[in-house]
Amino acid sequence: MTEQKEHHNQAGHIIETLLKYATYLFLLFVLTGIKKGGDMRLFIPYITAIFLLAQLAVSKDFSVLRSIPFYSLACYVVISYSLVLYSFAPRVSLTALGREVLPGMFLFVAMHFQSDSEEKLKGLLLVFILALAVLVGGGYVTYGRRYVKEEFFDHLSPDIPFLKFKLYFNVFAMKVNFLLPFAVACAAVVRTKAARYILWVLIAASAGAVVLSLSRGGWLSLLVMVCLFSLFLSKGRVKPSHAITALCGLLLLLSVVVWTTVPAVRQRILVNAEELLTFHGRTEIWQHYISAIGEKPVTGWGYGDRIVWNGAPLVLTRESEHEVPEQFRIGTHNTVLFVLYHQGIIGLAGYLAFVAAGFVALAKELSIRSDRNALYVFSLFTALISSFFIHSTLESVSFAVPCIIFGFLSGIQQWERGKNTLACLP
Repeated sequence: MTEQKEHHNQAGHIIETLLKYATYLFLLFVLTGIKKGGDMRLFIPYITAIFLLAQLAVSKDFSVLRSIPFYSLACYVVISYSLVLYSFAPRVSLTALGREVLPGMFLFVAMHFQSDSEEKLKGLLLVFILALAVLVGGGYVTYGRRYVKEEFFDHLSPDIPFLKFKLYFNVFAMKVNFLLPFAVACAAVVRTKAARYILWVLIAASAGAVVLSLSRGGWLSLLVMVCLFSLFLSKGRVKPSHAITALCGLLLLLSVVVWTTVPAVRQRILVNAEELLTFHGRTEIWQHYISAIGEKPVTGWGYGDRIVWNGAPLVLTRESEHEVPEQFRIGTHNTVLFVLYHQGIIGLAGYLAFVAAGFVALAKELSIRSDRNALYVFSLFTALISSFFIHSTLESVSFAVPCIIFGFLSGIQQWERGKNTLACLP
């Protein structure tokens, strides 16, 4: 009996280790946007899913499947696949759902298992820091190389062909802003001076990268992030770090330096009234897709960003690209509008139910936490507000973003339940 239990524990440890590294690889692909890896990049979500099933079978811990955020997420996934029946291009929709929505559910559960203890959470945060360093490093390398070739400063964002690492500058700013709160949380709690200095250098470089990306949505997100952290620390929920104050000062100094030395930044700020009122031409795109929604409001035209509108639904291919005006090829530039166009009112109701359930759980957890975990929960809240909500008004944000945030929260809640259980034991 003891030998059987030993084998069971050994198998459980192996599965847990495999799940951990599969999740890390999955996250690095999602967070950085690197497309190098071919089939591995597409298969890793399903490899992770296999290890998740094994983990559930061995641990018999199904708490993650019993939370309201997971129920709402599962409902949205079911709704999404049901709406394929009404898609303009069912095969395109199935492919897109298999690459975005279903992996999002796997990521939610995987994040739960990688944040349900202090040791696991440290490893997860290290992956976030690594992803941030890769993003920012790739951005600066591209920025410098472009200046050497063209002697002109443009948007800072990565474009490294041999890694298939290329991000639109607004998407780059969104990814950096998503990861920044976790870097700040790590810098505030880490004990080693050398690690703290490295983190603050990375944070300063990341803030500078967002400024130089020339993404105005990124600037607003960064400003909101600084305000939220300043408000949180002023409440005394955790011991404030002097580095937070230093960062605010550094951002102010950086803004002044960039304003005086980089003309492109001044051009992005000093916009004319028409450009400001149209959100840099986005209102035309929104009106274009709103007219398309009016023709099929209940079920939408089918999931997948390759299904665009050109007076009628069209699957965007290399052959058909010339038929569609450039500004309408790049999506709706708004997350709610994206879901509404592709999945109609039914899909939007499922999507908003998931986001609302996660937000309520996050707000409730934040209101009762007063220990070190409060800082991690607040980082999730900041990422949700400053990155997901703000960027969602101007871009179509990946479904993976709320799945990561709410899955992370689910794991922290499980960790807290475990600590409370231990505290109650005699």
